[in-house]
Amino acid sequence: MKRTFKQMMMLLFAALMLAQCAQHEDKTLRIRGKLTGVKDSLLFAITGVENGEPVFKDTTVCTKNGEFDLTISLDSVCLMEVIDGANDRNHRYVGFYALAVPGEEMVLEGDINKDGALEVAKFIAN
Repeated sequence: MKRTFKQMMMLLFAALMLAQCAQHEDKTLRIRGKLTGVKDSLLFAITGVENGEPVFKDTTVCTKNGEFDLTISLDSVCLMEVIDGANDRNHRYVGFYALAVPGEEMVLEGDINKDGALEVAKFIAN
């Protein structure tokens, strides 16, 4: 388990570095979708590098029956962690990692409570 997590983090880091090379004119990422199992909110935690400095941003969005739609300002490709707010308040981790790419639209659908059950995680070019 520990080795698998380490391999996943290395793969995400490599993908982040490769995607960092692409230049984007639009400095926003739209994220929308519906995640079953989400009670009231989602926390989007962004980790990246902007202008050579580490950047950490947190955005919480209220959901309605698991549906959400938000736009995040980004200067570069970042690692994003999506966390169920209700479980986080109860000190229980339920979430997943994804790459946040400026100039794109991300659509998320699936069950946040099941490992690997994200049915759709796709980017739509703006």
